[in-house]
Order: sequence, then C-alpha cells, then structure tokens
Amino acid sequence: MTEKKTVQFDDLLHFKFLSCPRLSPDGALAVYQVAQADLEKDGYNTNLWLYDCGAGVSRQITFSNADKTARWTPDGKALIFASKRDASLEKDVTALYRLELDGGEARRLGVVPLPVNDLWPLPDGRILLNAVYTPEEPNPENAQYKVYTQIPFWQNGKNFTGQRRSALALWDPRSGELRRLTPDRMDALDCTLSPCGGAALLVAEEYEKVKPLCNHVWRLDLKSGAMERLSEGLEYSFKTAGWSGGRVIVLASDMKRYGMNENALVFELKDKKLTCLTPDLDTSFHNSMVGDCRYGVETQYGLIDGDGLYYISTQGTSSQIHFNDLNGHDRNLTPGLLSADCFDVRGGRVLAVGFRGLQLQELYAVGNDGETQLTHHNDSFMAQFQLSQPEHYTVDNGEGLMIDCWYMKPVGAEPGKKYPTIFDIHGGPKATYGALYFHEAQCWAALGYAVIFCNPRGGDGRGNEFADIRGFYGVKDYQDFNAMLDWAVAHLDFIDAERLGVTGGSYGGYMTNWMISHSDRFKCAASQRGICNWISFDGVSDIGWYFGTDQQGGSGPLTDPEGAWNASPLKYVGNVKTPTLFIHSEEDRRCPDEQVFQFYTALQVLGVETRLCYFLGENHELSRSGKPRSRLARLREITGWMDRFLKK
Repeated sequence: MTEKKTVQFDDLLHFKFLSCPRLSPDGALAVYQVAQADLEKDGYNTNLWLYDCGAGVSRQITFSNADKTARWTPDGKALIFASKRDASLEKDVTALYRLELDGGEARRLGVVPLPVNDLWPLPDGRILLNAVYTPEEPNPENAQYKVYTQIPFWQNGKNFTGQRRSALALWDPRSGELRRLTPDRMDALDCTLSPCGGAALLVAEEYEKVKPLCNHVWRLDLKSGAMERLSEGLEYSFKTAGWSGGRVIVLASDMKRYGMNENALVFELKDKKLTCLTPDLDTSFHNSMVGDCRYGVETQYGLIDGDGLYYISTQGTSSQIHFNDLNGHDRNLTPGLLSADCFDVRGGRVLAVGFRGLQLQELYAVGNDGETQLTHHNDSFMAQFQLSQPEHYTVDNGEGLMIDCWYMKPVGAEPGKKYPTIFDIHGGPKATYGALYFHEAQCWAALGYAVIFCNPRGGDGRGNEFADIRGFYGVKDYQDFNAMLDWAVAHLDFIDAERLGVTGGSYGGYMTNWMISHSDRFKCAASQRGICNWISFDGVSDIGWYFGTDQQGGSGPLTDPEGAWNASPLKYVGNVKTPTLFIHSEEDRRCPDEQVFQFYTALQVLGVETRLCYFLGENHELSRSGKPRSRLARLREITGWMDRFLKK
C-alpha cells in the first residue's frame, strides 16, 4: 500500500473548482463550469462541462480555457456562453458563442461592446444581458485626471468605477442591435426571467450621489420595454424576486431591528404591499461558509420552482439547500453537505455544487433522501493525501452561551507531544467556519502545526441575535475568542501555550489587530487585509460610509467619532509587543491599504518587529481568487513568519 503524502502549498494548482450548474429546460442535461489555476499564465482556466442526468456521465465540452456564463436556449438544443478565447479583443467587450448539443464547434454570435455579467437567451432569438455601462468621461481629451460625483467611486475587484452601472439590455445576434432597457442611474442587482420569457423581475437601485441600502423590485416587459415598480413606497433591502404561479415572491429585510446584516424573510409582493410567508424563519438565505477552494461561485439567494422556494441556508456549522413550500413548511434537502455552494432546479430536479466531508467540490443530485455524488473531478487527486480531520467541540463563553470550536492536530501528531498552534479568525464577521476542507489550515497541519478556530458571536448560522454585535466589536467576540483559547490551552494537551500564533483576514484582520493590542498571549501575528481605524475606514472603503457606522452601533466620524475611535485597534497600538506580519493588497477597496499603513507605521515607530507584504495588482479576494503566484506567496509569507517565532 502506497504511503499517503501530506498537502503542500502548490497542490492548490491541481484543484478543480466547480460553479454555475444550469439544468436544461427538460432537466435531462446540466452544464457547469470547471476552473483550475494556471501557474504559467498566473490566472485560471475555465471550461464548460456537460452532465447527462440519464446516463450519469460528465464530459468536457469546451477547451479554450476562457469560457463561462453558459445558459440554455429555450428549446434546450444549444448553449449560449461568454468567452475570452479571442485574445485580440479589447478588455471591456464580450464575445458570445452558441454551441449546438448535437455536435460541432462553438460558433461566435458576435461581440457585445460591454462587459457582460450574465445572460438569458429568449424565445425570439434575442439575448437579455446584464451588462456594465460606463458613461463617457467628462474630460476625454485630458486623461490626467478623472471626475467623480457619487459614492462609491471605487469597488473592490473593479477599481475606480465612476458612474458605472450594471444594466439590463437586449442584444440581437442577427442584427447586432443592442438596446439598453434600464435607466442610466439604475444599477441592476438581480434578475429572474419569467417562465415564458416575455418578462423579467428585476431587483435594482437608483441613485445619483449616494448608493442606497434600500432598493426596489421592478417588472420589465421585454417586448415593449415598459417597467413597473412593484415595491413603490416600500423601504426594504430586496435580495431576489421570482414567480410562483401568478404570485411574486421576494426575499427582503427592512433592516430595522438588526441593521444591514439582518436576515431576510420570504414575502408575497402584491399591490405594492408585502405579506410575510415565513414569520418564524430566522436564517440567512445564502452560503456563509469560510473556504479557500472556490472560484466563480457567486452569492445565490433562492430559486422558485413550482409552488416552492429552494434556497441555500447557513444553519449551525454548515450551509445546505432547503425547500420552503411557502405555507410554513421548510426542510433540509442536503443534510450530508457541509457547504452547498450553488445549485439549479428544474421540474423538481435539483443539482448542486458542494463540499462533503474533506472532499473538494463535486456535483451532487439532490433528492428526498439527501444528496448523491455525481462527479469525481477531485477525488483521485485528493485520495493521495493524509489530512487532518477538524474535530468539533463547544465551549461556554462565560455567559452560558456555547461557542462552536474546532481543532486540527498536526498530521502524524505523537501522543504527549506539544505543538506550535495557529489560531485562525474568519472574516465577515457574519461568516461561518465548518469542518470542510480548508487548504491553508491543512497545509499548516501538514507542517507540524495544530490549528484552532471558532465561530464567535457576530457570525452566521445561529440567527439574528447571535449575529448582532453592532457596537460591541472587540467586546462580545473578544470574550468568545478568549473563552475558546483558555479552554483549548487547558484541555488540549497537544497545544503549546507558549507557542501560539494568530492570523485572520478582513474582520479576522481587525480582530488580529484588536487581540494583539489587548493581549500578549501570542508569540506572533499575521494580520491580513484588516481594519485598524473605523474613522478613516468610513471615508475610504467601498462600503465604509454605511457599513462602519452600522456595525459600530451608530458610531462614525459624522455621528460619534469618539465611539468609532474607541473600537479602533489603532487607539491601543501603544500596547502591542507581538511581532506582526501584515498582508495587504494594492487594489483592496474593501479594507483599503491606508488601514494597514497606519498600523504598520505605528509598530515601526514603536520598535515592534514587523513586516509588510504588499501584493501589487491584487484586491480583497487575494486568499480566495487572487493570482496563483500571489496566493502561493501569501501562504509562504504567513507560514515563514509563524516558523520564525513558533518553531524556535
């Protein structure tokens, strides 16, 4: 029997990332995307695969390494998809292709002179697009400066956006005619096509100066172009809208009790009024599971099929697909999945991409008896590795509230021996750890580290009350973290309390900064893409002006600067003695680089050993979808820092 290997950083290059399953109109076939990192081009190759539900086989159907966003034609005979296979095309245009399922090569339909986010083929041959429109610059003859008149003026992953909007448009591949359907100031967020293809329900927001938190639901007639605002007079954050028979069903929150992160409810929208269909449901309608082995998966809120709503819900320590019959009955369809990432449903048939056990993503059929694995893109490669199983335990946080925690022993750990330990903090904060495969943690376990992590208050999966730490950042969560750490050190005999390191990204970076400015228990820290100053954050982050003040319980630079400063790690930076590595990205617009510059500079002035690793051309998503070389360098930098201080 061949001895199993341990995971290495660059094994990431062999992982297959699945996304965007789409069932054919008759439910017999499904197309989905498979991506893989390419070190040579320092990017990702994405191709389309086809699964035959009757034969139970899957095959690759495109090979250009640049194909995505595939949807079926209404007759189910062909696929329409976007591709960057023609390298001669300009960056901000999109080539659309048609692939007949009865054979032959994909045929280019034409080039849309816009970036295309999504597409829906219509029965009359036209294609409904969600595309990005960028107004002409007011000073085209002088490129030395730009003019901005709104916020946000930049967005993470998109850089400077100006007056850019995502709009719905109709494109006719026969004539090349492109007609914008939504107004210039409207930003199209979510779209659902009617079963007959003659209309669409659109969730969108309109603004001129400041992007609002509330938005509206519109009905768009695709023949006449007429738009009707169905939610006139309502102040809600709508997530998605769809049809159930003749009823319009929406997911929405008024954000009045728990703020911007309040869980949505299911409503019927009729005559510009909302009737709640799930008054007792307190759950998120999306996947909040933390992971670093996805690519191309976007937030999915729910799909209506027949008389019910299918949706992904994060409950406890997993995200799974649920069915709600809109009459008060709700059930979990995928109890065996740790993370259901995306899915499609057609005539009651459900296909999903997800994680099960320590497996990487695969495609699953979802039925009344749970889920059945359909593909094996990653199984043979992962079978060669000896992995560390995350072990779940709970800890009383001192107030009678049990906190979900995990530990991972070093691979090949010897009884009675103590090991250096890395405490890993998730982002969000409304996110969730579980026992699924997490590459960075498995790499550390393979290198002789124990890894510990937990879901403190502020995280997802346990309802609104648990997730609501507005005004208590660094208080409730800090209490939960310390309860977990104290218990782990006292009860897990393989943890060396004298060799503890801490790391985390985004909110996890904020809490890393907070913990080292309030405690000396860690021998080193790696703070990633974090926040240190809530006052400056409000004015520079792409979400700062609303997220910061909301999450600090109303404290912000314009409302309560003292309260915002009291919650800022920078206020306490004089207490820091912990050697600290900072990981940040040049184009991070979520937690902009001015945050790390402030904390890093202060530590240098104070004489604390510190190092800044600044990734050019990367953004807030570095650890999840950054360039492969950057992702590997990030892992090496963090691990090298931990080795230096924890393996002396």
